[in-house]
Formats: sequence, C-alpha cells, structure tokens
Amino acid sequence: KDPRLRGVTEKNRRLAAQTNLAVEAVSDYRKCIATLRNLLALKRESFDARSVKIEKLIAVGAMGEGNTLYQLQNYVVGLSDRGIQLDPDKRLDLEKSFTRVNYLALLHEQKVRNNVQAELSNRPIDFVAVRLPRATVSDSLPTDASVNEDAILLHTSEDKQLLLLSRRDNNGDQSYRCLPVSGLTAAADGKVTFQKKEWSDGFPLRFFEDRQFAVPIAERAAWLDSWHDEVEWLRVTHTTIYSNAVIALNEQLNRHPILVGDDNLSADEKLIARLRQRQRHLTEADMLILANDHWNFDVRGFNPGGNHGSFFRTSTNSTFMIAGGDKTAIPRGLTVEEPYDSISFMPTILRLMGKIDETNRPVRELQERGFRKFPGRVVSELTAPK
Repeated sequence: KDPRLRGVTEKNRRLAAQTNLAVEAVSDYRKCIATLRNLLALKRESFDARSVKIEKLIAVGAMGEGNTLYQLQNYVVGLSDRGIQLDPDKRLDLEKSFTRVNYLALLHEQKVRNNVQAELSNRPIDFVAVRLPRATVSDSLPTDASVNEDAILLHTSEDKQLLLLSRRDNNGDQSYRCLPVSGLTAAADGKVTFQKKEWSDGFPLRFFEDRQFAVPIAERAAWLDSWHDEVEWLRVTHTTIYSNAVIALNEQLNRHPILVGDDNLSADEKLIARLRQRQRHLTEADMLILANDHWNFDVRGFNPGGNHGSFFRTSTNSTFMIAGGDKTAIPRGLTVEEPYDSISFMPTILRLMGKIDETNRPVRELQERGFRKFPGRVVSELTAPK
C-alpha cells in the first residue's frame, strides 16, 4: 500500500515474469535440440520402424517451412491410380506417381445442396487468402504497381482473383492498392503469372459494386488502381460490406519483423529477438480461409462469417464511448465522424493521461518498463486543445 514501494514491487513482478519466460524458452529449445540430435542419429542399416517413437524424433508442436503457392496448387494427397512410377532413368517419377489437388480451387468449389435460405450463398467459403513473397510476383506486376513488400492473393475463382499490393516509402509510410487478375498460377520455382483484368462486379471484397464505397461509380476503377494510405482506405471503405479488410488482411498475412536494430538492446536480447522471429516465421499459416456471409466455421458460436475472423462490417464495427468530468478536457456531447480502428484506443487513452507525446512516444517512466512508440492514430477530436 506504500506508494513509495509500489514501483519497486511492479518492477520485481515484471522481472520475475520475464525470467520465467526466459527459463521456459531455454527448456523448450533444449528439448527441440534433443529431438533433432535423435533424428540426425538415425541410420539406414539399423533403422527399425517398430521401435521408433515419433515424439523422440520430431518435437511436439514443431512446424517446418510453410507451403508455397505452387505446392498449394499442386498438393500431393495420395498415390496415383497407377501407383509408384519410375522415369526412364529408373528414378521416382513425382508427376506420375502421385495424385494432386489445387487447394484454392477445391475450397472454392465446396457447396451445399440443401440450402434452406435462398438469399444466402450455397458456398460456405467466401475466398482464400495466400501471402505471395515479393520476389515471386514483382516481375509480373505492371510498372506502376511495383512493390517492396509481399503481396496477398485473394482467390474466389480462376477468373475472379484480387492481388492486394503494399509498399513503404522512404519515410516508412505504408500504402496499398488492389489489382484485379485471373488465372494466377505459380511455377515450381515460385514465379507467378496472371492476366490483369478490368474492374467489374464479382471480384473479392466486392468494392467496385458496393453502394457504400465512398467514391463515385465513374471514378472507382481509377481510385482502386491507385495507391492510398491506411487512412484513405479506411475513410472510403469503412461503411462497405468488407469494412477495413484491405488493412486487416495485410496486418494478418504480411510478415511483422521483430525489431533487432534497437540500440538499447544487448547482444543477448538481439539473439533472442532472432529466435522469436524464427519461431514466428515457422508458425505462419499457409492460407487464410474466409467464410461467406452468415456461414460459420465455428459450431460453438454464431459470429457472422466465422469466429473472430471475419472482415464484414457487422463483425468489425464497434462503438467507442468515453465519459469524463469537469476536470477533464473531454468535450461534452461530441460525436466523432472520422473512422478509427481499435488500435487507436490505447494511444488515445495514454495521450489523455499525458503518458505519450505528440508522436506517440512514451514518457521515460514507460520507456523504462520496455514500452516503445505506440502504433495507431490518436482520436484527435478528444485530445485537441480546447
């Protein structure tokens, strides 16, 4: 209860929690190393499948490199009807020996026959999203669509696909644009090819035909074919069916590097950051499957389009209400018309408390606790000088 000791107590609790996390990380890492050594120690001449315990060779929860788009479009699901086949050199013929499926097409084609609600689609899956490494797509993009970040493919059908492109300028500001395409296919070396299409109804996210898309119909194609930052996208799309999907899909699927160039980090902390980055990379999803409107992949709940995974406005729209008093600077009866997203909540509260500056950098007290610059726009209507 002594205010003078409260800061010391919080610091000790934080240090204890960080220590426990570090101890657990070291323990898990040693277990993983043990399984790798066991795996490397296997010998063909002494191998006996009956005595193998798989958990001794592959760590529980271990995940390898993700599947490429080529692998997803040519996924091995079993032996072919002819079984194992050899090529003229008596080597395994990978093409003839196995049956393959195109997961993107397979998922889109899933449909039900007993659709009892005529106004709903009989296809449970809306679209599939896959991250495309920048190097695999750059050569196929138009000259005005060059990127310095990975792209995202949204697949509904072979003739209705969408590429979400993103790039950062020299100041670190991010911008996005959409590219309607068809027939996007990946080769074995990862390179993708596609046909650029003109804007029309039916492409993923359906911005072009959405009545709530805040751009005149005659100007929509030109607007969608141009680069815009997050704020511009949010202002134009937040009342559409898919709300902030362009921003959210990039947040969901693009890689987020752990900052290792911070001068305040020690050599050990930078090494740990590299390990965390590797762990994050190995748990990335191969693809993201989105449910159609009013379809639900989670039988335990009834959120439209899935369980906390939908970009529909009905799932993403929320209300931010705040009340102050005579001693606060919060204005009375104010309605904020500017759209914000939930990432604005924390910096807005901290700005009202005087804990971050105009650039969202924390005061020294928070810096000493490990906090860095906060992302998100502050709700300026609440914090502007009165």
